[in-house]
Amino acid sequence: MIRKIPILFTVPLCAWLVFAGCGQAPGVFVILRNQVPQAGCVVPGDPSAVYRGTGQLDLGIVTNAATRGYLVFPLLQNNFPGPAAGQTVDGNRIALSSFDVSLTPVIPTPSFQGVFDANPTLVRFNVLTSGSINSGGSFTAQALDAVPAELARRLAVNGGLNVGDSAQVLITLRARGRTVNGEVVSDEFQFPIDVCVGCLIGNVQQCPLHAAATNPGNPCNPAQDDIVDCCTQAGDFLCPAVVSK
Repeated sequence: MIRKIPILFTVPLCAWLVFAGCGQAPGVFVILRNQVPQAGCVVPGDPSAVYRGTGQLDLGIVTNAATRGYLVFPLLQNNFPGPAAGQTVDGNRIALSSFDVSLTPVIPTPSFQGVFDANPTLVRFNVLTSGSINSGGSFTAQALDAVPAELARRLAVNGGLNVGDSAQVLITLRARGRTVNGEVVSDEFQFPIDVCVGCLIGNVQQCPLHAAATNPGNPCNPAQDDIVDCCTQAGDFLCPAVVSK
């Protein structure tokens, strides 16, 4: 807060000030959940919007040309106190800077665990971002690639999963940002996904389709969460399916 506070009160009120040198209390800067993107890959920042509790990643859809593995759409909240009456500057506004991402296999087979052990930079990394969240309980939504496409490709080749098999990966996130008084880090957020081969592939036909696909897939990434119709063309496997104009 910007207004002056008598020195008498600085210790008991430290938890409610911008946290310069007094530690950050839990629940002040949080990732609430993983939002469900809407048509056009629009990620709602509304806490009443639909969210996802678990996810799915189909390794069979992540092609050599894919640039995305599994996308997460975190809804963040800034519970630092808002400006006092008469103040025009929000000193507790958080300017977002990055996400810390950690991927952990849950009860893995030796082959699956081996891919994680051999690729440390693909399972623990930092993703740069931007944007801001006003204080006083405000929300914002973000999007980030939490499972790199290259990791998905290596799991497809060396992870030991066949069609019909699945494994679970726990995605752990922390958001980073700054207020006027220094860096802040969110509480830890964990999100589990099932990793499979072929589990999200719907109808498969020759390309192009003559009508819109029954299952259009996820609006942000065809390899995750929603059933998607695919098609084959000159030996290539295309998801979502190409529709003739």
